[in-house]
Amino acid sequence: MTARERIMIYVLGGLALGGIGYAAYTMVLKPIRAESAKIADLEEQIADKEGQRFALTLANRRLAEIKPLTLPADKSLAESEYEIMLSHLLRDSKISGGKYVKQTQSFTDPEPELVAGLPGKPGKKAYTKINYSISFDKVNLDKVIDFLERYHRIPLMHQIVSFSIKHSATGDALKQTAEERNDLSVNLVSEAVLLDGGPERRTLFAIPDTFGAALGGVGLHGLRNDTEKARNLTPVPDPAFFALADMKRDYDLLAARDPFHGPLPPYPTPEKPKKDSPKIQGDPPPYDSTPFVYLSSVVRTQEGNKHGAQADIFDRYYGIPYLIEFSQFNELFELKVQRFERDVKTDPKTGEVTVSVKVDRGHPRGDTMEVSDRVGKVIRTFKVYGLNDNALVLGEKDKVGPGKDAPAKGVRPQNGGKAPPVVLPKPDAKMAAVGGLIALKPPRETYYLWEVGQSLKQMRKLSDKEAQAVLAIAAGGLDGEPSPPPPPPISEREVAPPPHVPLT
Repeated sequence: MTARERIMIYVLGGLALGGIGYAAYTMVLKPIRAESAKIADLEEQIADKEGQRFALTLANRRLAEIKPLTLPADKSLAESEYEIMLSHLLRDSKISGGKYVKQTQSFTDPEPELVAGLPGKPGKKAYTKINYSISFDKVNLDKVIDFLERYHRIPLMHQIVSFSIKHSATGDALKQTAEERNDLSVNLVSEAVLLDGGPERRTLFAIPDTFGAALGGVGLHGLRNDTEKARNLTPVPDPAFFALADMKRDYDLLAARDPFHGPLPPYPTPEKPKKDSPKIQGDPPPYDSTPFVYLSSVVRTQEGNKHGAQADIFDRYYGIPYLIEFSQFNELFELKVQRFERDVKTDPKTGEVTVSVKVDRGHPRGDTMEVSDRVGKVIRTFKVYGLNDNALVLGEKDKVGPGKDAPAKGVRPQNGGKAPPVVLPKPDAKMAAVGGLIALKPPRETYYLWEVGQSLKQMRKLSDKEAQAVLAIAAGGLDGEPSPPPPPPISEREVAPPPHVPLT
């Protein structure tokens, strides 16, 4: 083979290999890459669709949660019931002369065509808004704050979209009390939302299924269809409502600073009576603030075998917070009740207001909850037994006459100590000899179930059977395991009389 032939063989072999490589690239490798790119693109689209589906699932779940907060589907019914609610709101805030007027145009959606439409329903809007202009005058800042707090605790999808407040100060406002600064005029616009596809109910507020436990199915159905009776119910916030408004805000400092009239004068510090000072007869009892003492929240925690819970209570009348802490580690259970004091001080030179919160050392330690005023006069005393789900289990002993060593009525024991025991009268020896002694019983205890969102005035009194079941659950601690039924209280046990002793 010559050199020329050898070169030709090499050239032909190279061309053959190149042709085979080109054919493999165009017929095999290139289609594989194209299909791989399509697969990657489809996988990316699938991931995007999965993300959209997950977002829609969360949105639908959120929509299902907030639907009970929307107005009823019947617009005329929603408007009439909302107006009645506004009149009750002004009445409960102790505002006289308040007015509300329906507006035809939305403050936030001035052009109806800009309202979002429903997919698949051309020409139909996702929601409808009803707007009311509310005005009242000759009020102080305390009433304005009370109105706003009550407004934002109503479990409805509504909001204040416009708010203005004016005042005409007269005299030396810095020396006036909160009740005397009643020269404020308020104008606001309230906007409520009615979602398309909202609930077809006959009441303004959604009535939860928990009412069926007390009323039964027939009673619950009747209540949900009786518009007038449902108006008298206290609205129960839905769990979704707590995502719409912060329930733990405290506006007392705003009233203390009063940006319109200047800081309020400090509360006068009550003087302690001297030892030699004569006792004043007929001292008026403290104001009963139980309708204003609310159980704000119950929060549970768990870390391993350690369970914890915290109940926040606030006395809106006296502005006093309470805290009940539960802790359990295996079989060890601890319960602590604390009461706090608010100390408001005003600098006479700068007018700077400082508010400090400290633990009230005069409150009894342990499981006793003592409701009292700012001075320390006791209103009611309860014993905290534990938790039943998210409700507190309380006990209160019936009132009995004070004994020889018992404290005076309405006076708290000093240094946080416990009140002395009630001294019962001694029996007559002659009556005991003839068997005439009647067994003396300690005061009977009444049990209550206090749920979140209720005041002490609204808590439910338990029957004997309900109390036995609830106390068994509360005795189980924080893990929810009920304990064996406790023995009946001493007041319910049968005490045998002493044997008859014949006279000799």
